[in-house]
Amino acid sequence: MTIVVRDSAGATLGQTPNVQLYGESQDGTVYTGSPRYKGDEWTFQVPGLGTYTVEVSAPGYKTTHRMVAVSSRTENPHVEVILELDVHRGQSRGGSILAPKAREELQKGKAALGEKHFDEAKSHLENALRLAPSSPDVNYYVGLLAYYTGNRKSALEYLQKTVSLDPDNGPAFLALGEVYYLEKDYARTANVLEQGLALQPDSWRAESVLGSAYYKQADYEKGREHAQKALSIGKDEAGGTGFLLGKCLAALGRKMEAIEVLEAFVAQQPASDLTKSAQSMLKELRASP
Repeated sequence: MTIVVRDSAGATLGQTPNVQLYGESQDGTVYTGSPRYKGDEWTFQVPGLGTYTVEVSAPGYKTTHRMVAVSSRTENPHVEVILELDVHRGQSRGGSILAPKAREELQKGKAALGEKHFDEAKSHLENALRLAPSSPDVNYYVGLLAYYTGNRKSALEYLQKTVSLDPDNGPAFLALGEVYYLEKDYARTANVLEQGLALQPDSWRAESVLGSAYYKQADYEKGREHAQKALSIGKDEAGGTGFLLGKCLAALGRKMEAIEVLEAFVAQQPASDLTKSAQSMLKELRASP
C-alpha cells in the first residue's frame, strides 16, 4: 500500500508527517507496521486481505484517518491523504525564522527520522540545533529523536524547551506527556496531556495514555472518561484501550458494565498481550458476589 500526503492546496507539506497503518487482515493477523519512506511516498507491506486505517499527523495540521480495504492479493492501493491546517494551533513560531542552512538541516533530519535512520537524523538535527538553538521546531524534533531512541532524559529536556518556546505546540505536549508516563510520573503526565489535548483534541492515543495515568492515580472516573474518549475517537484502532476501560469500570464498582467491556475486548483482541490479564479479571468479576 502506498500513501501520499498533501496539504489542502495539493502541495507537499514541507515537513515529514508521521504516517501509521493499523488494521487486521482477514486471517486475523493484527498489523501495526512501519513504512518505507522515499520522497513523499510511504509504502507498507500489508499481511493480507482486510480493512486497514491510515493515520497521518504533522505539527500544525489536523490528524487525519483514512479507511482502506484491500480486497485482492494483487492489489496495491494508492492512497492520497489531504491534511488540513489546524486553525486552532497555527504554524509554529520557529518555522518561519529559520535561516536557510538551519532549515535545510532540519528538513534532512526530519526525513531521516521518518525513515528511522537515527544516526543520520542525529547528525542533521544536531547541526540544526547548533544553528538555531531557540527554534521550537528544531527542539521538538531533537526531542522526538531522543524519545524514539530511548533517551528519556534528553527527550524531556528538549520537549520541555519546545513547549516553553511554543505554548501552542500540541504535538510537543502530547509527546512530552508520553515520556512522563514512561517515567511513571503520572501526575505530570495528566497535566501535560490535558494541555496537549486542549490544543490537539483528536488523538485517541493521548486520550488512552491520559486515561491510564488517571487510573494509576486511582482517579477511576477520569480514567473511564478518557478511555471512552479514546475508543470513540480511535474505534478499532484504539481497541486495546478496552482493557483499561474495563479496569476503570470494575474499580468504580460497575461490575456488569466491566464484564461486558472486558468480554468485548477479549473477543476483539485475541492476540493482545493483555488478553490473559483481561480473562483473569473476568474470572474474578464473575465469581464475585
